[in-house]
Amino acid sequence: MSSIASSLRARTSNAADSAAAGRIAKDFEQLLSDIASASSEELVALRERIADGTSVVSDRAAALAQATTEFARAKVDSARALAEQGAETSREYVRDRPLQSVAVAAGAGFALGVLFAVLRNRD
Repeated sequence: MSSIASSLRARTSNAADSAAAGRIAKDFEQLLSDIASASSEELVALRERIADGTSVVSDRAAALAQATTEFARAKVDSARALAEQGAETSREYVRDRPLQSVAVAAGAGFALGVLFAVLRNRD
């Protein structure tokens, strides 16, 4: 196994990535070997092969980036909708039970005040 293949395999996280890295390294080594013994026509053909491979990788990366962006947007939209729903539920609760809401807020404020006082005295 060549140093290129070893290096690529060492940087992969799973078997599928390792196999893909091995294939890429083998193709790259074949290209280097072909370049060393190629004529100018063969070099042109190799350049085209490299350009095609680069194009495929670029297209796949762009597709993956687009899919990731869409997934992230969907998750953000979902989180936003959930937060808005929670805020509306809280508003309705406060509207329906104003005295109970004030009592809960006062209790929470008192508890936080005690906690901060204990923490301040701890130093």
